[in-house]
Amino acid sequence: MTKKLSIIIPCYNEEKTIRSCLESILNQSTARENYEIIVVDNGSKDNSFSIASEISDKVILAPNKKVGAVRNLGALESTASWIAFVDADCSIDHDWIERALRLIKVRPESTFGGGIILPESTNWIERNWLLESESGNVLPKELIGCSIVIERNKFLNNRFNEDLSSGEDSELSQRLRKNSESVYITRELNVTHLGNAKDLKTFIDRQAWHAQSYFLSPKRNLKDPVFILIITTSTSFIASLVLILLKNPLWIATLLSAIALPLLLTLKRYTRAKAVPKSFSDFLKSYTLDVAYIFGRAKGIVKKLTKIISN
Repeated sequence: MTKKLSIIIPCYNEEKTIRSCLESILNQSTARENYEIIVVDNGSKDNSFSIASEISDKVILAPNKKVGAVRNLGALESTASWIAFVDADCSIDHDWIERALRLIKVRPESTFGGGIILPESTNWIERNWLLESESGNVLPKELIGCSIVIERNKFLNNRFNEDLSSGEDSELSQRLRKNSESVYITRELNVTHLGNAKDLKTFIDRQAWHAQSYFLSPKRNLKDPVFILIITTSTSFIASLVLILLKNPLWIATLLSAIALPLLLTLKRYTRAKAVPKSFSDFLKSYTLDVAYIFGRAKGIVKKLTKIISN
């Protein structure tokens, strides 16, 4: 293996961002012969495939597969001793690969991950959801698919779960930790997310999609404070509607509960980010996103349950 790093990029209808993604990978301080770019197209209906074919070393067509399977196919086609996973709606800065190779040299036993930072031009949803403080962005607790660096043989012995529609990245992370593998998440591998939700409908739809991960391990959900908060808030809201129809005065208390509970998420996000809202308006916008987050997750849970019951 002559390459030091194989960069695997899953792609589906990403013509708006994939060129920026690939060009950022080409524009590296590391010599081009040290890494290869492999795009795995999941059957795009737009120009993603042709754009990828212009720039990357290899493009694999893999339609109608879940994202874990798409990433696994790219890994199987890789030739380097280490693999990096980056998403088609993300870009990396000029020294990203150089830093990745340095981390590999210093901690060869580890699997590495990064976080997400905002692009230069943002809207209110991006700024008030991906909170950033003076010290930087909030790092995820587990690996996220858009920024993973892992030794090739280690990955091939573990791989993404191909049965999962979402959450395959955190599931891999948890499995590695369970097997006493070192997982090191650092801002040195931050990526810029170019495909953030720009409107509330898209934001809610994405949360509904991510809610499928709750069905990976129902027992674990009972220990997840956020999941419990989602269920409690949704239940309080539904109860308030029923009580209104029954003309029961308790509807006021249950509705106030449904309104107040999302504040816990808002306060948690600001605390974790070590950030302070610049104005009451910003705080209100963050709260609005947490309400939308809960609604989207609840919508996804109901949709998945309906599908399970109907089958």
